[in-house]
Formats: sequence, structure tokens, C-alpha cells
Amino acid sequence: HVAHPIIDGAIDTEFIRTNFPERYALKDQGGILNPDHIADAYWNLHTQPRDAWTHELDLRPWAETLVEGSLMMPCSGAADGVNLAP
Repeated sequence: HVAHPIIDGAIDTEFIRTNFPERYALKDQGGILNPDHIADAYWNLHTQPRDAWTHELDLRPWAETLVEGSLMMPCSGAADGVNLAP
């Protein structure tokens, strides 16, 4: 089995805390990836059932800045985001 995981966001590490404090400040708002949760996602990918198989995995923080000045946050139960730009 070959998988293609994408980690698209800052990960909660000392490097991010030290070098990108403005990004780290978004942690409590769901704007940074928890390494334990990344590990859980990898484990789920590894142990997935054969009747519901995927080879792609995109991991992003819940609150993600996609375009300068806009913040995208997922809608509850929806695949799309809501633009919360002023």
C-alpha cells in the first residue's frame, strides 16, 4: 500500500513556537496542527479497512488562512468553508 499524505500547515513544535510566534498564537483557535493528531491520522491510514480504501490524506488546521485577509473555517458538517474576512 502506497499513500500520499499532505501536511499543509504549521505543526506545534518548538521551531514554530520560537520562529513563528504569530502563527503559534493561532493554536487555541485551531490554527496549528497537533503532532499527536497527525500521528493518529497516519495510523488510521495504515489500518484502514480494505473496503473503504484511500491513498490520499490531506491534513490542515481547522482554521486556515488561504488568502491574505481572509480566514477560512469549516462549516459544521459541511465540506466547504465560510469566508470570515472583514
